[in-house]
Amino acid sequence: MAATQILEAVSQTIQKYPVSFQGARIISGKEEGAFGWITINYLLNSFTQYSAKERGWIRPPSANILGALDLGGASTQISFIPAGLIADPSEAVQFRLYGFDYNIYSHSYLCYGQNQAFQR
Repeated sequence: MAATQILEAVSQTIQKYPVSFQGARIISGKEEGAFGWITINYLLNSFTQYSAKERGWIRPPSANILGALDLGGASTQISFIPAGLIADPSEAVQFRLYGFDYNIYSHSYLCYGQNQAFQR
């Protein structure tokens, strides 16, 4: 109930500004892991890089796509591109980024975060 009220207050406040606001919601642990995976690979320029020779953005010849492990307070997320098929479709996340398709494994381990570990 409190989360709903907070999201409603956030929505009302943001709608007062000239932005294209399309709603707010709480993301799942799987989404948190997947977005972390995108973030780390984006920051490392793993998806694209500027080529002076090509005069534009290209995919790096040896795209060094990394996995991501996010140790949070209450949970830990792991996301990576598996070598084979993902056995459980509920743990698969598909993205199309910069013209390329990515099929990653993403799982959230609730109660395995840093704060939870200290309580054990």
